[in-house]
Amino acid sequence: MSSSRKYAVVGLGVVAGPQPNRTRRQVAAEAVRLAIADAGLKRQDIDGAIEVVRGAGAGERATYADPFPRVLALPINFFFSIERGGALAALGISAAMSFLDRGIAKYVALCGVVDDWTKAQETKAKGLRGMVHIEKEGAWGRPVGDLRAFSHHSWMASRHMAEYGTTSTQLGAIAVAERAWANKNPEAKMYGRPMTIEHHQNSPLVVEPYHLLDICLISDGGVAFILTTAARARSPQAARVRVRPRVWRNHSRAVVGKEKLHAYGGEDSKGAGI
Repeated sequence: MSSSRKYAVVGLGVVAGPQPNRTRRQVAAEAVRLAIADAGLKRQDIDGAIEVVRGAGAGERATYADPFPRVLALPINFFFSIERGGALAALGISAAMSFLDRGIAKYVALCGVVDDWTKAQETKAKGLRGMVHIEKEGAWGRPVGDLRAFSHHSWMASRHMAEYGTTSTQLGAIAVAERAWANKNPEAKMYGRPMTIEHHQNSPLVVEPYHLLDICLISDGGVAFILTTAARARSPQAARVRVRPRVWRNHSRAVVGKEKLHAYGGEDSKGAGI
């Protein structure tokens, strides 16, 4: 899908840090409330809502019954959730664009929340380890040791290393750069805790080729933003960020056949964009 600079983000709401005394529903409602205020809008202006849910793989998982539009009494024409791993933000934006294109909504609130840190503390208090709160029945890789995202992505990284000579140090440069950005943000979990490539290389291997410091942290928090058309965002009170032309492709061919382990939809998406 090409956006052709027709859309803009006009408001952002962030709830950062541990949230041990708040439910995901409360965090989502607060993040969306902040995004509406940041956009200079009123609750009554929001007529569409999408919740993006980070989950293992894809597919719905039971969640709370009253999502943020009901808590905030938003006069929406539609609400649904999208659950997918790392692609959920792109999927949510693309879905919102479709509703804006068709005139079904003028302002769409999108929100994503995680409570993994809090849930992990509850798990530890029971004498257990891991992320049992997001376990799904029938996860296909568990019998062969594929337990988490870093384990099944390790196949792709290993294939890339074998074919192109990619090194662990090069992978570590990504983690070091991410930490450098975190050290510029006082709300970041690792603010004030710089990391060097030596720290990365000396951290233990978890699943080859991934070191501990290649793996993302578990966190609490929520992010929400308001998406609208670029034309509507030209109003004087709207501080806007344009959504640039973009295409995307998400498919399962990357895990079918070893020659595809590091191949994604770039070529297909490039053709679709042109």
